[in-house]
Amino acid sequence: MDYGRSFAYMFKQPDVWKKILIGGLLLLVPVIGWLWVGGYTLRTLRSVMTGSENLPEWTRWGDLATQGIYVWLGGLIYGLPGAVLGRLGTPGSILSGVWSIVVIVVLPGRAHALCRQR
Repeated sequence: MDYGRSFAYMFKQPDVWKKILIGGLLLLVPVIGWLWVGGYTLRTLRSVMTGSENLPEWTRWGDLATQGIYVWLGGLIYGLPGAVLGRLGTPGSILSGVWSIVVIVVLPGRAHALCRQR
């Protein structure tokens, strides 16, 4: 696997800065902007999974919001144990940190598996 390529592929496309700017500005819009960016992230994951090296367009905003809800729910479900552990003092905070690392490693794989099912 070429890890450098996974970070650099998007910068070799036309209109990449426009797409990044749209996503960045949407992150400034509470809730609905976050859902749109989450949906776009999932759309990008699906696109890359099929072998495409082109960033998807910012289209079908309703679909982006719907997919963003799935991303948000997945993050909530995986994040709840860490939040609970973090309330248990120092040992809980350490366990919460370990859980966060596990989530960072596992969540993209789960998203990939869910994309394949659809």
